[in-house]
Amino acid sequence: MGVVLKRTVLILLLLSGMIGVTSHESVAQVKKDKDAKVPAAVGTVIIAAGKDGKYRFQVRTAEDKYVCGSGAYATEKDAIAAVDDLKQILPAAKVTVR
Repeated sequence: MGVVLKRTVLILLLLSGMIGVTSHESVAQVKKDKDAKVPAAVGTVIIAAGKDGKYRFQVRTAEDKYVCGSGAYATEKDAIAAVDDLKQILPAAKVTVR
C-alpha cells in the first residue's frame, strides 16, 4: 500500500510540474496584457459657479453618473486647486468607515 501511495504522490507531483510548465506561457501573456496600457473610461470634473457666486465641483463617471460634489470655494482658482489636490490624494487614499 505504501508503494502505491508513493507512486500516486509522485505522479501528482509530476503532473503539477507539467501544469506549471505549460501554464507558464499563459502567465507571461497575462503579465504582458496587464502591462499594456488599456484606455480606461474617463470621468469628468465639472466646476461651476453657483447663484451665490461661489464655485463648486462635481465628479461624474464616463456615463455621466454623479459620483460626488464639493463644498463652496471663493474663486475658480481655489476650486481647481482642490481638484488637483484630490487627484493626488485619491490614488493612494485609505478608505475609512466611521
